[in-house]
Amino acid sequence: MSTTVEAPAVPNAGATATSLPAMMLEQADGRGREVALRVKELGRWREITWQPGAKFGPNTMKNVMICDMSGGPLEQSVEGQAPKTLQPGDTYICQIGMVETDENKGTVPSVMHVIDLLT
Repeated sequence: MSTTVEAPAVPNAGATATSLPAMMLEQADGRGREVALRVKELGRWREITWQPGAKFGPNTMKNVMICDMSGGPLEQSVEGQAPKTLQPGDTYICQIGMVETDENKGTVPSVMHVIDLLT
């Protein structure tokens, strides 16, 4: 598993944002410094990439996170829940104490955009 940070392209003016990172960029474009300062104080944005065959976890969440998937599907097991396959475009929230294991069983990289809420 590798952890990378990469800024996606800014959506075209008037276009409808279709992913969480695109929606954030759309909002930031209109608010500039105000959004950047708030994000720095309240959270952090990162990207995690699972290459085919990569597995991460079990991992206990230490803070609330908002996660958005792109790339290939990702198999997710959360303690106390039935396993599921996250698809590109899926967005979900992790709660403090949630125990999660993720595995890429596909043939292309799976990418998760994570917003860590730190307050």
